[in-house]
Amino acid sequence: RRALARIGIRPPRIAVAPRRATGPGLVGLPVWLWGENTRQTFGPVISDAETERGLTVEITAVFDRIVWDMDNGEQVTCTGAGTEYKITGPHAGKRSPTCGYHSGYPKADTYEVSATTYWTVTWAGGGETGVIPVQRRTGTVPIQINELQVVTR
Repeated sequence: RRALARIGIRPPRIAVAPRRATGPGLVGLPVWLWGENTRQTFGPVISDAETERGLTVEITAVFDRIVWDMDNGEQVTCTGAGTEYKITGPHAGKRSPTCGYHSGYPKADTYEVSATTYWTVTWAGGGETGVIPVQRRTGTVPIQINELQVVTR
């Protein structure tokens, strides 16, 4: 447990696009999802060992996935940190190439998006082995979704 605490697996700071601070998104349009990509947030692999009274236990933590809670009963599962949206980037105005809510929200509202990362930690020492599943839950980030209506005459 000390070795696991020392490697410092932590939840990433998450972000979405469109961002509520820069303007709302629209019903049915894709949403980009990404998180702060560091060794402690997305791995892929972190190893360490702890020794006490002559017994050494080695651990290896492997990032598995991130599951995004879209705050409307739907979830999105991704296998990595995602791609940060940049308005001048090569994928601007398109779906995220790595992690996104591609179908978009079905109705206008303000949503609080959060995510949980899942890791598999294996340990070995003293002739024994085991697995410790580890989860880290992020805070929330708001997203505003509006509906675009067209009136014709």
